[in-house]
Amino acid sequence: MNRLDHEMQSSLLSNDEFVVESPQPATYSHPVVVVIAPESLSEGYTFDVEVNREILTVMVPHGGVAKGQKFHGQTQAQIQNERKNIRIPVGGWKDGLFDFCRFGPMHPSVCCAVCCPLIALGQIYTRLNLNWHGQPNDGDYGNNSNGPSSRAFKTMVGISVLYGFLVRFIVFFNPAASKSWIHFSGLLFLFFCGIFIGRTRTQIRNRYEIQATLIEVAMERSSCRNLDESLPFGCDVVEDYCVSFVCAPCAVSQMSRHTASYETYGGSYFSSNGMPPHAPIMV
Repeated sequence: MNRLDHEMQSSLLSNDEFVVESPQPATYSHPVVVVIAPESLSEGYTFDVEVNREILTVMVPHGGVAKGQKFHGQTQAQIQNERKNIRIPVGGWKDGLFDFCRFGPMHPSVCCAVCCPLIALGQIYTRLNLNWHGQPNDGDYGNNSNGPSSRAFKTMVGISVLYGFLVRFIVFFNPAASKSWIHFSGLLFLFFCGIFIGRTRTQIRNRYEIQATLIEVAMERSSCRNLDESLPFGCDVVEDYCVSFVCAPCAVSQMSRHTASYETYGGSYFSSNGMPPHAPIMV
């Protein structure tokens, strides 16, 4: 069967999705589309395009692309297939660790990460189908309000509320010991958050083939280039936990942005997955 390449002019919908203007739906599969790179992307990076209201996955070709560059992208799903999911980018983080104000300072990905990091983490668990300690569940992808991943969100909400209640309870009934108690409980809570954030960041990197960058750059500039071989775990894991303990809100916000299509569907403070009800499932 002969394969027909079909070029279609695209217009930018968001940083990760494109609307592609084309003629009537074709009868062949795996079309080639012309897209405009929203950012400088490395070879092998994948993202979704929308063709005649069908969502297709495009892979960045050999050599990578620069921001604003037009390139021919080979799609990896049949154009006739109807997909209700949007794929999470593979091969690299969607944006930088310090791009937390990308959607504004009052966006849920910022406010939840700063004020309620465990709640934001619970929303990420729901999107990725993880249980409350960051391990994968079987089935239950999406917005199942009774599934294990949604229960993980409720668990994180419960832990956050319980911590806030205990602090206020101690302060109210024992003001003399409140200062030392707040310091101790605060450090304990931050340590607990750091462990879970680091574990989740490692899970995301492994699932979506994201390489560590910060530690590698630091090693290249120092004399510790062979450190990774001497550790019982990789430097990528070291980076995950260093980032999580040094700047937990930055790490949580980055994971939130990477696992959600905020560019198109906005966000939600109170839903179990941090997205509005009409938003497609990210997988």
